Amino acid sequence: KSAADIEGGLGLPLLGTVPRVRQTFGPDRSLLGRQGKDRMAVESLRAIHSVMKINPAAAAAKVLIGTSSLPCEGKTFVTTNVSLTFAQHGEKVLVIDSDLRLPNVAASVGIDSERGISQYFNDEITLDQALIRNLEPGLDVLPVGSICKNPTQVINSPRFAEMITELRGRYDRIFIDSPPLGAVSDALHLVPKVDGVVYVVRFNTVKKRNALSCIARLREAGVPIVGAVLNSMVTRLAAFYTDSYDESYKKYYGAPSASPEPAAAPPPPGGDAPQAKPDDPGVAAKKRAQLKPIMAATSSLSKPTARKPAAMFEKSRLSPNQPGMGGKPAASMLPSP
Repeated sequence: KSAADIEGGLGLPLLGTVPRVRQTFGPDRSLLGRQGKDRMAVESLRAIHSVMKINPAAAAAKVLIGTSSLPCEGKTFVTTNVSLTFAQHGEKVLVIDSDLRLPNVAASVGIDSERGISQYFNDEITLDQALIRNLEPGLDVLPVGSICKNPTQVINSPRFAEMITELRGRYDRIFIDSPPLGAVSDALHLVPKVDGVVYVVRFNTVKKRNALSCIARLREAGVPIVGAVLNSMVTRLAAFYTDSYDESYKKYYGAPSASPEPAAAPPPPGGDAPQAKPDDPGVAAKKRAQLKPIMAATSSLSKPTARKPAAMFEKSRLSPNQPGMGGKPAASMLPSP
């Protein structure tokens, strides 16, 4: 949940914290730096780039692998966005999708391609034909293509190692998106071929014992873990867990980029104003607000009235000598002679 959990509990240096992205979807979500929404997340990714440039292990690593303990922790999201940040700072960068079982990079960045690593290893295409060039300036992608039936055999083959060696000479930095460690062992076969590991931890999701088990397996391989990224931090809870976000930082991110609500259309000439849809959440909320005082009044009227004690009724009864109770009539009630 916090830098203390990452550094103290897991024993990893914290590269940075990425807030939860709420305004961006589709390919723009995996390439946040190319648009103006979610500026807080974009700045956090730039901060990760700065830390990696001064971190000795990360600065010396040319080939980095991004992995996590569990699926859906955001390793592909972090890998593609950090890669774009390096490309925007002048480096020639390649993203390799090495999740040969459930490839995700191509779909995340909006690539619809059936060519990739699988076709290259089947001798159907060359390595140059498998590459998707200039997805963004300075950023290339090597997708999987079709799903491999024998992923560990492909990763452990000499040809895969030769491919990584050849690509080292072409690019300044290579980021490999791998499967999660807790699900399959593919990442452990990839680790000896890289220079460092970026470990992605989703905020308030993974259990400490699971993460420690996966990190121990990575350390046995002898490849340095350059650091961890705490992903999908809920900003409203950030003050309790981290010092990465503060209300005073907002002026550096600019005004909120959410688009204003469109103005209501004017009523047609001679006609009634357009009616909102019954299922509109705003209309439903307004109706609930209007009905609330009516419901409260109805509720108070429907409460049963407490019965008076019998003693009170006894005191209020008329005595037999009072008029109308069968006693003697009062003098004032007798007819005058």
